[in-house]
Amino acid sequence: MDDKERIRGFLNLQYTKIKSLAAVGSIILLAFNLALSIFSYMEFRFPKYIFFIPSAWLGVASIFILIMLIIWISAHIYVRVFEMYRTEKSAEMMFNPYGIYAFSPFQEAWFRNYHLPILKALAKEHPDDQELKDALQKVERWLHLGYIPKDEYPEDLKKYYITKIQRRV
Repeated sequence: MDDKERIRGFLNLQYTKIKSLAAVGSIILLAFNLALSIFSYMEFRFPKYIFFIPSAWLGVASIFILIMLIIWISAHIYVRVFEMYRTEKSAEMMFNPYGIYAFSPFQEAWFRNYHLPILKALAKEHPDDQELKDALQKVERWLHLGYIPKDEYPEDLKKYYITKIQRRV
């Protein structure tokens, strides 16, 4: 791996970390901003002090907690009721061309340690089965390459097989 690729990998890792934190941070900032905005309209409902604590502190905190609770319930409904994570995952997979045909480390380990030994055992058991021998050679070639070549990809799935040269609309 050259220096340019190493720098690109480091920057991508930092971007991913920031992106993960930014989602949570933006929700908290949004809820705090809304709590401060809403409290100015509801300030007259609170007494000046509650147990020697300024009511603004408790009012903003209670509105903040209420907004976070609404966000949490909405997220729960989004995931549990509508099950939107399924379509998001399939969209992520479809728009990531390497996720379609290249092996992930887990998939490669699964093929090497599970499927390949089974195919070899079956080939030993049935030495005259040419289809099984072809399948074994194909899987060994795929593992050596680290991906499935386009000409060997299933016909009904070739529309998802996109290389660097091709682009998605």
